[in-house]
Amino acid sequence: MKRYIAFLLAAMMLLSLAACGTKRESAESVAEKAIQAAQKLDAEQMQKYWGSSDVELDDADMSTLDAECLKAMFKNLSYEIVSSEEKENSASVNVKFTNIDIGKAFADTLATAFAKVFETAFSGETFDEETFISEELLKNLTSGNYDKVTKEAAMTFKLENDQWVLNEDCKEAVFNAMLADLDSAASTLSGEDDPNKELISEVRNWAVDDIWNDGICDMQWYYANGTSSTGETLDPEFTIKQLAKAMEKKADYDSKMAALPSEYSEISELWTKVSEQIDVLYAEIQKQGTERNGDGIDTGLYNQYFGAFDDAVNELK
Repeated sequence: MKRYIAFLLAAMMLLSLAACGTKRESAESVAEKAIQAAQKLDAEQMQKYWGSSDVELDDADMSTLDAECLKAMFKNLSYEIVSSEEKENSASVNVKFTNIDIGKAFADTLATAFAKVFETAFSGETFDEETFISEELLKNLTSGNYDKVTKEAAMTFKLENDQWVLNEDCKEAVFNAMLADLDSAASTLSGEDDPNKELISEVRNWAVDDIWNDGICDMQWYYANGTSSTGETLDPEFTIKQLAKAMEKKADYDSKMAALPSEYSEISELWTKVSEQIDVLYAEIQKQGTERNGDGIDTGLYNQYFGAFDDAVNELK
């Protein structure tokens, strides 16, 4: 019997040691490994951390020249972890990415290509446009003639099987920040409407309608007066559920607003303050629930920050 007891004790000790040895990797560490996988264009690690292996350099559809261009886009990429926060089931890591001005390199490449097309149209000369563009782009990307650009983005995570997994809805914004806001440059070159202004307007309307009017403002009035902000009967439990549903969009919006180009830096900074107050007020509502206290909740800072944000947005129009 003593031998069996000793065996069980030893087994329990081994299990406890094993548990200690499998400590969850921090979200910040996972973020760094994901970024490094992108820097190296490591297909296996990209699949692990990004859930995608679309960047395989030996892809049959990708020419050697195009693969070299892709490598050049990430060659000068560096990063700095600004901050990180882990909650019970979610985490966020804010990162500053620095790269050469890839958008300017693309613009210069296309300008040269258009001139070449114009020239050959009158000379009767023919040339392979795709190869010419790829060669010109590679030359520009490796020339060392472009300034560095820094963009910030939030990498958000969810907890799955006790591991931090990158959220799908932040990936586009993060890659765009890595590539020095290439999306904006592409939109400008194609003549499309500015997607940044469309995003800002969308976020502003979401904050006004879904978060404030139908959520925080109504609950503020309910706590103080027992009615909605318009004096009508209010179902507080339903209101809180609808507010929680609206909050599901917040992480994606925060990530995209943080990745706005430098000309929108004021709006991005103001949104950060508004966003922080949304979190504060939402936490208060979650804590208080449907119980009335007759005092309402303090929305002073939110109103102050949102007023400044709204003024900046209106100036864009």
